[in-house]
Amino acid sequence: MLFHTMLRMLFVGWIILIGVSVMAQNKEFKIKDQYQSPSEGKKWEVIIGIKDYLNINITDLRFTVNDAEKLNQLLVDPEHGGFRPNRIKLITSKHQIIPNCTNNTPKALRTLESNADAEDTIFTFFSGYGIEEDGKSYFLSSDTATHIEPQAERAKSDFERTMNRTKARIQTQHQQAQKIENDAANTQAKVNLDTTRRCTKTEQVLIEDISQGKTFGYPVDLGYRNSVLWRSALVPGYGQLHIKNVESGFLFLSSSLIAGTATLVQYAKTVATFRRYKGFVADYESAITEKEFQQINRNLKLTKKRWRIKRRQYYSALAIVGGIWSLNMLDAATTTPSSKSSFSSSQNPDGNSLSSLNFKFWPSVWTINLQSFF
Repeated sequence: MLFHTMLRMLFVGWIILIGVSVMAQNKEFKIKDQYQSPSEGKKWEVIIGIKDYLNINITDLRFTVNDAEKLNQLLVDPEHGGFRPNRIKLITSKHQIIPNCTNNTPKALRTLESNADAEDTIFTFFSGYGIEEDGKSYFLSSDTATHIEPQAERAKSDFERTMNRTKARIQTQHQQAQKIENDAANTQAKVNLDTTRRCTKTEQVLIEDISQGKTFGYPVDLGYRNSVLWRSALVPGYGQLHIKNVESGFLFLSSSLIAGTATLVQYAKTVATFRRYKGFVADYESAITEKEFQQINRNLKLTKKRWRIKRRQYYSALAIVGGIWSLNMLDAATTTPSSKSSFSSSQNPDGNSLSSLNFKFWPSVWTINLQSFF
């Protein structure tokens, strides 16, 4: 009876914990301010998100396309960004067998050059890898190489050139502002844009987690975060391993395997002891002589004591398993993607050109204000 009561309590506790964990994950977008164009002009937007790289030596990213799509939805929303859909170009590597970001990006930039006017605002956003080589910064497209080939990467200067050409075309007019946001996973050079980092309303409208620099590519999609939870609920540590948090994932997976194995062994011992106890009960009931009663009674009491000890040990092991599972769920509810990439120069066949580089996530948002150019 006590055993069934404890199982019910553990089950109810797990259900409550799952509910709390899911509620804790419901972060979604938290709007800190509504973006307003600094003028009455048009608003143009180019958003780029790359997560899949054709080169097998470059580790794919998990959340960059999600960041780009969510930011695009936010800026299109009339209550928040107010960008018109026909003035938006969203370029991602999603649902493309052979992504063509290398060609699509300059086309989108040329559209800005040809159409932006004096009172307009240009908003560009890049979410992906960035590197620097020979003093020149690059944003890596999906079909990039591990060494720098200008036709396979988008140089940071391409984005600056778009701004400069637009400025030259409308130089006689007053240009209010042009802003560029770059959310890039970069190298030791951190894709240095040679500008002053400033906080603007454009930055404020970004997802709170990104603008505060908590982590690059935070999984703002609730469905994906819930998938981490159910993976961890089924197999402790699996959800953490799924988002490459190897340390905590391996810790919970290994500890749950050890505790689970010990619990099964203890359960088998408890069942075996209980069966011996039931056997002595049957013998005691069928005993005839007083001597048989006394001998069986001693064995019966001893076996009953051993069975109770084994049962307590089994309950303790079961409680440890439940504790590990509960801590695993709390960790899965609060975990964030690993800030480490598995890419290393030793995996790079062109190691000489990138021998000093070590790809990593860089949780920052950069802003360029071109108002001083006019």
